[in-house]
Amino acid sequence: MRSSSARQLEFDYSNGPEILHTSSPAAPDAGASAPFRVPAFSGVSNQVYAATARIAGRLNAANISPAEHAELLAERQRLLDKQFAGAITRKEQNRLEYVRWSLDRIEDAKYGQTLDALEGWVERYEQFSKELRDFQTQLAQQTRQSRRGRN
Repeated sequence: MRSSSARQLEFDYSNGPEILHTSSPAAPDAGASAPFRVPAFSGVSNQVYAATARIAGRLNAANISPAEHAELLAERQRLLDKQFAGAITRKEQNRLEYVRWSLDRIEDAKYGQTLDALEGWVERYEQFSKELRDFQTQLAQQTRQSRRGRN
């Protein structure tokens, strides 16, 4: 994005689908149309939406008070006791699922960011490991070829 004196903000779209853009009335060529390219954000918007939704959910869950958290834990225990006794109703079973989900969101708010970082490190390690195996395979093939060439 770049600033312009004629327009407040002017987006710099390159390598996207071509569409027509009408200049602002303040520009000297008012009313004229010029083609420009809009970027194709294939798949990026879904990833951004998922990441921002995760952050918003974590912020929301992190705002629960210790008293509310303790009450959810106590309610879960009461409902589990009923479930194990075989006396839980369908409504209570649904409530138990909701309480479990709520507690999972609270736990994710506490530890989720750290676990996401750990997951990123594991993915990078797995990618490194794959690249290293590929390199070892190439070295082994090159070694076999060079030995055949000497014989």
